[in-house]
Amino acid sequence: MTDNLTAVTRLALQDVYLEIESGRDAARGLAASEVGLRHALWRNDQTVVSAQATVILPGGGENVTDIFFGAGETDYEARLLAGHSFKWRGRDGFIDAQAGYRWRGGDFGNEQRLDLTLGYNITDKLTAMGQGFFLASDKSKGLNRDYMSARGQLSAVYWLTDRRAVQLGGLATLAGENIIRERAIFAAYWIRF
Repeated sequence: MTDNLTAVTRLALQDVYLEIESGRDAARGLAASEVGLRHALWRNDQTVVSAQATVILPGGGENVTDIFFGAGETDYEARLLAGHSFKWRGRDGFIDAQAGYRWRGGDFGNEQRLDLTLGYNITDKLTAMGQGFFLASDKSKGLNRDYMSARGQLSAVYWLTDRRAVQLGGLATLAGENIIRERAIFAAYWIRF
């Protein structure tokens, strides 16, 4: 949009299931999707600090942690982001840290979130990334239990052109309380504007 203002969006298609005592809960199709604005607060040649406001729209898939698929409502999130680029052994890398607070719609507990990413360009076309995603719920408003989660994700991004890339990776729950143990592989298609 401008040098300091960026529109952000995330659409997710999911095919997920959860084995529960009463049977199987499953969802296929559009999951919770996000739309928001990010504003750069400060930057220099290697570092940028931004603030982001996002609306999370419910879908039929995984909307709310530790509750039946599709049970979520519209959520809102405020996030502070900081990124720093570096060089190591002649190649580019980056570190990204994001802290957020998500106000949950309905009777679901709000969430505190922390996301960390380390990326490194192995070659001119291949970037390796390690990521950690941490969340903890506030006191539940009654519909679900308090929960916390720590997930790890490893992936590789291969640049097809200067503007387009494909990403392949895997993620897993490393620790948690009152949370499902996730294991997944994923693919993504990137377009740089």
